[in-house]
Amino acid sequence: MNSVFFDSSALVAAVASLQGASALILGWCREGKDLGYISTDVLGEAKKNVALKLPSLAIARLDSLVEKARLVVVSPSTPEYVKACEQIIHGKDAPILAAAIQSPAAAILTFDKRHFFTKEVIDFVHPKWILTPGDYVKMFAKK
Repeated sequence: MNSVFFDSSALVAAVASLQGASALILGWCREGKDLGYISTDVLGEAKKNVALKLPSLAIARLDSLVEKARLVVVSPSTPEYVKACEQIIHGKDAPILAAAIQSPAAAILTFDKRHFFTKEVIDFVHPKWILTPGDYVKMFAKK
């Protein structure tokens, strides 16, 4: 079983399109084929972005997707570890990166290529992978 950490951008994409890769991976989590993780920061940021960008019923869809996928909310990272991550990634993403690294997930799923797909971040999270949901689906499509 693969394990993934969802960044807020991947959750928002699943809410916006139930046909996309993010929604497919959440379905794999719901079916017990993958194990998914999030943090309270991810959930808060996802709710904020859904409220800003999508129709009013989308928050309920987000809550339903998270619940049905049985995503595990990881414990908050220590302030010291978040501070270390601030040296590697944009400050607003540091708590999310810290939680992702400290989670048991093997892969971090995000659409934030600007902040997460830099050489510094990729090296920092190794041996974990940083992938877009689409790339993850291409690598691990459940036949």
